[in-house]
Amino acid sequence: MLLRHLTLFLVSSHIYLQIKNLSDYFLHKKTKDSLINIGTGHDKSILEYAKFILKKINYKCMIILDKSKPDGTKRKIIDNSIALSYGWKPKINLDDGFELTLKSYFSNSNK
Repeated sequence: MLLRHLTLFLVSSHIYLQIKNLSDYFLHKKTKDSLINIGTGHDKSILEYAKFILKKINYKCMIILDKSKPDGTKRKIIDNSIALSYGWKPKINLDDGFELTLKSYFSNSNK
């Protein structure tokens, strides 16, 4: 069944973090800080993510924003300065992370 439209309820922003960006660095690093915020320092709206995914899967449909539902925090950018001070930086961008996730999903969906 093909969607004619996609209804989004949240219009707030979210960050994206590929877990490999975190694990490759901090699982083998000694730190003096017990809590370290990890993130890209950038956020995207749910609408931006929806458009990104639809474009990546080459799917066209109308996007409807339903603002009658409660929304979350408008922005969710964290202060990742401590992580950056340890030399951490994300290696996997959104495009590559999406491709990795999609490949993993399809390779494991038949198991």
